[in-house]
Formats: sequence, C-alpha cells, structure tokens
Amino acid sequence: MTPAFPPISELVPHQGPMVLLDRVLAESRDGLTAEAIVRAGRPFVRDAGWPALVGLELMAQTMAAWSGLRARRAGRAPRLGFLAGTRHFDCLVPFFPPDARLEVEIALEFDASNGLAVFDCVIRTQGVVQATAKVNSYEPDDVSAFLERSS
Repeated sequence: MTPAFPPISELVPHQGPMVLLDRVLAESRDGLTAEAIVRAGRPFVRDAGWPALVGLELMAQTMAAWSGLRARRAGRAPRLGFLAGTRHFDCLVPFFPPDARLEVEIALEFDASNGLAVFDCVIRTQGVVQATAKVNSYEPDDVSAFLERSS
C-alpha cells in the first residue's frame, strides 16, 4: 500500500500556480520523489512544454517538499529556503513535453549544521533520465534576520 502524503501546497512555502509539483510519490530518510505533470496553463509552459531550466525549479521544490514533510512531522510549519546554487545541471532535452509525467527525485548528499545542504537530483520520464544536477540550498533558522542582513 502506498503511504498517503499531504498535498504539496502544505509542504512548500509556494502558493497558487507557483506550486509546480503535483504530489509526493515516495520518501526515504534522506530523499523524496515527487511528480510534476506538464500541463497547458501552468507557469512557464510553452507550446513545446516546460523549458529545461524549469527542471531546476522542480528540483528545488522537491527539496522544499522533503524539508516541509520533515518539519510537519516535527510539528512545525514549512520554512522558507533558498536555492544557493547548482553544479553540473545537465538536461538531455530542451523541453519537457506537454502531458509528460516527470518524476523528480532528490537525495541528500551533505547537510551542514548551519542550514546549508547539497542534494543529488534527477528528473525522469517513464524511467528515463532527462536531467541531473547537484543543488545547494540554504534554510536559515531565522529568515527575517537573514533577509535583513542580505539587503
């Protein structure tokens, strides 16, 4: 039996149409797999589908969903995190085509005690790898203080 997961909108700090993921498919201690379906009318969708760079946002939202699921289980609300950078983003297609069901898988590679983390990320369609990346994130304890220092 597949475990029931909360809606993505309860796991990520995004709102409305900017929630690009559709649902959580699976989780592990150090990772998560989510699904995103390329549909007309969604942000960034063109006639050819989602441009490859949207894959990076899908990876970041999957990281946020993993973090949000952990926070929820600890009785906390999802926290705002930041995509701090990426290395080795490699997309084998220029677009993710309309109606494609994308499986976005993230696995924690490194977690520092200061909120920095590195994830290995993969996007597949029907089991075939379409994109890979190492994505760095930063989840500060105090977002307001971080934003104030950053301005």
